[in-house]
Amino acid sequence: MNEPDHPIKGRPEGLDDLQLWKVEVPIPPRFQAEVWQKIAASQAQRPVWNRWVEWLELALLRPQFAAALILLAGITGGGLAQYKVHQVNARSFRALEAQYVASIDPYAHPAKPAMNMP
Repeated sequence: MNEPDHPIKGRPEGLDDLQLWKVEVPIPPRFQAEVWQKIAASQAQRPVWNRWVEWLELALLRPQFAAALILLAGITGGGLAQYKVHQVNARSFRALEAQYVASIDPYAHPAKPAMNMP
């Protein structure tokens, strides 16, 4: 029996020839300079917001930045909600105050029309 000399049984003949085969393609002159010019041109054509979005996407891949951004968004959202609730409560308090004053002495302070609540 003729067994192949290779440690892997059933290895096809001519595989060594394929591993030694190299394709040599000549690189055109100024190839590298043209590539960098194309990269620079594509970056120059992109709008600034597009580059900012790409930076943000890359930054969000880092867990520390993503956690800080989520925390900042939560604090900002909570602060804005607190501000809005304070405005609505102040408006309600003024309307209730006017109604109370009108109920005590309707001739001393004419009641302002009640404000519509959102």
